[in-house]
Amino acid sequence: MVVEVDIASLSTGDSPRTSGVDPEHVEALAVAQDPLPPITVHRSTGRVIDGLHRLRAAEIRGQRKITVQYFDGDAADAFVLAVESNVTHGLPLTTADRKHAAARIIASHPQWSDRVIASVSGIAPGTVAEIRRRAQGGRPAEESRIGHDGRVRPLNGNEGRRVASQLISENPHLSLRQIARVAAISPETVRDVRNRMRRGEDPLPRRGRQAGHDEPRPPRTAAGALRPYPTANPPRTVRRS
Repeated sequence: MVVEVDIASLSTGDSPRTSGVDPEHVEALAVAQDPLPPITVHRSTGRVIDGLHRLRAAEIRGQRKITVQYFDGDAADAFVLAVESNVTHGLPLTTADRKHAAARIIASHPQWSDRVIASVSGIAPGTVAEIRRRAQGGRPAEESRIGHDGRVRPLNGNEGRRVASQLISENPHLSLRQIARVAAISPETVRDVRNRMRRGEDPLPRRGRQAGHDEPRPPRTAAGALRPYPTANPPRTVRRS
């Protein structure tokens, strides 16, 4: 829902645009005859998430009010939305700003995959992976990450196979999909594990046994691992040219 609010009630801190506003872009918006599109504001703080140039243009026009769309979420999610909005329309973020933003998102949403963060920040997945490696230093990496489809997948697929094999042994009547949800692997992988066990084979391929542990670990669920977004994907904004 779009509402009108007093410009004086809004704040402008914590922008992904580290160099601040572009005066020429603000001037171009201010002299245009078209009404300014609504800006996006974090409801709980009154901070402008997307539309800082439009806000400054409105001030130059002498407006006391501006149209606003509110975003409900925490500060970390608001920053993600600010980055994505400034990548997809308006004056684009610089490469340096995008990399800086990706580093912040890695810190606030470490369970998101490199591809998800890359799609938000507008850089390549390989660049995100390199930023993540530098940020982690010698610390161990997360055991799982969330992909574009909102599913939690282990970085080491062998762990999911171990969990699946234990579930099959303890609950042989569970469906492939039930086991897949708990083990965070695909139903087809569960089918392969089950077939291997029926043939008396190790549920892990040979290369997996060489890199993994000898004993299966207790199953884990993904409950509580997701961020506030319903599908664990970043929020999407209405595209504007």
